[in-house]
Amino acid sequence: MNHFLSVRDLPRQDVPRLFALIADLKGRQKARDRMTPLAGRTMALIFEKPSLRTRVTFEVAMVQLGGAAVYLAAQEIGLGERESIPDIARNLSRWVDVVAARVFIHDTVEQLAAHASVPVINGLSDLEHPCQALADFFTLWERGLDLAEIARALDDGSARRAFEEDLAECRREGVTGFPTFVLHGARSSVRIEGYRPWEEFEEVLQGIAPVPTLGRPSAKDTLRAFLGRYGRCATREIAAVLGESDDETELLLDEMAADGGLVRREIGGGLFWEPVPVVRGEVRPAGPSEKAEASR
Repeated sequence: MNHFLSVRDLPRQDVPRLFALIADLKGRQKARDRMTPLAGRTMALIFEKPSLRTRVTFEVAMVQLGGAAVYLAAQEIGLGERESIPDIARNLSRWVDVVAARVFIHDTVEQLAAHASVPVINGLSDLEHPCQALADFFTLWERGLDLAEIARALDDGSARRAFEEDLAECRREGVTGFPTFVLHGARSSVRIEGYRPWEEFEEVLQGIAPVPTLGRPSAKDTLRAFLGRYGRCATREIAAVLGESDDETELLLDEMAADGGLVRREIGGGLFWEPVPVVRGEVRPAGPSEKAEASR
């Protein structure tokens, strides 16, 4: 029996197989090809604090997979007060097949796991939210994240160094919460904190660094520089930088890809663009539109 109280509880070698299973179940659900591997199984949901996403997704997942969920608010069962945590764990183990707990203190889920004879899942504590972390990584994996490369970065220390560099930059820029956006222009910088409408970003961008429109020759240069710095980007992201529609931006990107200046990739149902890898000493021939542009 395995508990899931921390991301450390999931062996690294099991992640690719787990993600493949999740992708299969997700695809079947979208296709209405229902599978019920949890038929006859019940999950107890212990929540010390309110929840929207965690509660709904746990309950819906159990139903979609053929099982059922029982919601237990902390005040209803007197968690640690009317009944001790060990007693609650032992009793629930007799009635349900798995327990998920969203708690204030991580020690609570540790105690539940220590005294339960069924798996216990950490639905959020003051230490970790492992289910959210796993879901985030799965989304990145769907979008093309290389798990083997991530593992290498963790092993060789480059991931830690990158984290420390990002942390140092956040401190330099005065970032104290997320999301925070620091926009640098040629002569000034602007910090935007919290969730803001796109129009606010657009106004700031135009103020510190007016962007070229697609009608100007420098648009392609802007795109090459942007992708060269940030790597793979979605059409919407590039359109936002240029201040143009997705359709107009995609036309320009397609033209640049046809010239061999960009690589077009379809990943996870989305369209992404990335710069062509540069091989040292190799000179890339100009494409048709680049020759036409140069001859003007």
